[in-house]
Amino acid sequence: MPDQHPAPGAAQRPLVSVILATYQGADRIGTCLDSLLAQSLPAEHFEIIVVQNGPACATPSVVAAVQERSPAHTLRLIETTEAGAANARNLGLDAARGRFITIVDDDDWVSPGFLQVLLEEARSHQVPAALMCDIAPDAAPGSTEGSLANYYSSRLLAYAGEAIEPAEVPTTMSLHAGKLLPADLCRRVRYDTELRSGEDFVFLASLHAASPHRVRVLGPESGALYYRSLRADSVSRRDLTYDFAVTERLDCIAALGRITAGGGRPLHDTSIQVIDALVRAQATFCARYLEENPDDRERVVADARGRAIREPMFWSTINRGQAREISMLYLFPPYQDTSALVAARRLRAHGRITDVISQATDHNRDLDRSSLQIAARFVGQHVVLPGTGAAQSSWSPTVRWAEDAVARAEKMAKANGRPYERLYTRAMAPQSHFAGALMKLRHPDIRWSAEFSDPMHYNAYGQTRVGDIGEAGQDPLRTALTERIVAAGFAPPSTDRLFEWSEIVAYALADEIVFTNENQRRFMLDYTSDRALAARAEAISTVSHHPTLPPEFYEMAAFAEELEPGTINIAYFGAFYLTRGLTEVTTALQHLTSAERRAVRLHVYTADPAALRLEALRSGLADVIRPHHYLPFLEFLAATTHFDGLIVNDAATRQHHDINPYLPSKISDYRGSGTPIWSIVEPGSVLSTLPTAYRSTLGDVEGALRVIREVIAAGPQH
Repeated sequence: MPDQHPAPGAAQRPLVSVILATYQGADRIGTCLDSLLAQSLPAEHFEIIVVQNGPACATPSVVAAVQERSPAHTLRLIETTEAGAANARNLGLDAARGRFITIVDDDDWVSPGFLQVLLEEARSHQVPAALMCDIAPDAAPGSTEGSLANYYSSRLLAYAGEAIEPAEVPTTMSLHAGKLLPADLCRRVRYDTELRSGEDFVFLASLHAASPHRVRVLGPESGALYYRSLRADSVSRRDLTYDFAVTERLDCIAALGRITAGGGRPLHDTSIQVIDALVRAQATFCARYLEENPDDRERVVADARGRAIREPMFWSTINRGQAREISMLYLFPPYQDTSALVAARRLRAHGRITDVISQATDHNRDLDRSSLQIAARFVGQHVVLPGTGAAQSSWSPTVRWAEDAVARAEKMAKANGRPYERLYTRAMAPQSHFAGALMKLRHPDIRWSAEFSDPMHYNAYGQTRVGDIGEAGQDPLRTALTERIVAAGFAPPSTDRLFEWSEIVAYALADEIVFTNENQRRFMLDYTSDRALAARAEAISTVSHHPTLPPEFYEMAAFAEELEPGTINIAYFGAFYLTRGLTEVTTALQHLTSAERRAVRLHVYTADPAALRLEALRSGLADVIRPHHYLPFLEFLAATTHFDGLIVNDAATRQHHDINPYLPSKISDYRGSGTPIWSIVEPGSVLSTLPTAYRSTLGDVEGALRVIREVIAAGPQH
């Protein structure tokens, strides 16, 4: 246990506690203490807490001597045999009586107005920060002749006198020195004692996550300066050894990741941006190490995976310049979209580092940053083209997106120092395939893999999708595509339908076509009018169901819903369509006995839970149906592991198509959950051929009633 030696007398609570951790610092701590005794802030308003950590040394004698010659100051000493600055600072936090704390290192010192100016600038949700002045190693102790031309102050000088968001200037969060911080919040957060370096910025990131704040930058004219005595073993001057540049940096990134996880508590956007910037800064050390030691790449990757590091900023930093593949995906995380999520899973399944170009779709899709973690390990540079992403069926925006995507890809390839060898595109959004076609036109040697999530030309109702392209002879892209299709020996589309063209250009120019199920392949190729083109597409095609993520993804988020004890809980995740609803299930629920109704709950996660709640009231099912909003993807995966049954249903296509060409992507998510799956199928669909714990047919109320009773009889599954 540490020994505390409080100064006698001081009953009044100070405003500021200065925490000074020291290890074998008897020969240098005196200068630091002298600068604190010289503060313009009256002595009764602050206390100095010295935490001596490690083996016994002469530090207590130095502290006692300083206290003796300045009895007006409150000087407290804590001794602990456990070495480590983080632990020492935590002991200081525990002992601190001030409303605010500031951290000073034992070999540094501060200007006379330091504490007073910081205190005057402290506000709720505003942290005052003094600039840091570097003192040369050969300068006299206590010197004020130094330089602000360091990585910290040089970046902050331009903001002197301003209160800024740390996300705008992440350097503000790179060190704790020179800041005045709220003591109660600091005690809740505490320093991570497992870190051998970087514990200060991890601590600051934790503070910001717990209570977002702005940083008030104090210029040199303010009278508040923090003087840093440069030493050869400082972090900024250490050699890029594997231990320092990789092991310690990965430990810091893992700690930052734990803040992001937050026990299921969502973080403010600015806190996420701060953490991203700090992760990138740490990953830069790893990237620099790999530049000098490229043969250690697999070791770095293995160590990062061993720490379960999934932060996209880390992987994009160390993957930069490594990609041999470019993925042009109009829809991609962080936007909430089924096609985007499947594309990310596909990149993970590919297992190759790829650069990604996608589209901002802010106007009609929510953000889900957690979904970036799906493919993060395999993504290098990710460029999100600006715009609303609103006109997916219009030709002019499609051409513009294709041209912009290819231009960016060419620029990225030049920066990488080599052309891309592979190209991957995925549609529903047809823009992806048009960009792929243009890339193939300009770079014929690239190997293009084009995936279709669903039929493009026809929708689930058998209707032709709306969208026309420009007239022949007036549009350079259409003209170039037509010429290439004809040169390949095939007939271009005879119509102006954009979605039909998106199929034909892929069939004619791609090197591989990927369909997500066999029915889809049969359906799409059967309606292709050019039979030679259909034969080519079939010859180069593969069928690949949507990938299922590894088990750890189902444990990365928390499930916040509290299920009613003693009930059987079934869940449905998804929108209601005319072709895909739960009519047979809700009707079956109405036929349950009173005892069965008390025993079962149907949880529906959908876009408009209020409307569903009203409908449940009208149908007399308010006691059984529990509506919820959609969940972010990782929370959705976590949720699937808590229920007693999961419903997945086919689209109803019998009235419009000879075969059902759709396979719900939810089945791939459910497969990794360990929860029994109830499939509601259309006869002959691909879903109807897949093994599930329970099965009934679309529209079959009696079958649905049977399954509900089977789920009740099976009892709780988790």
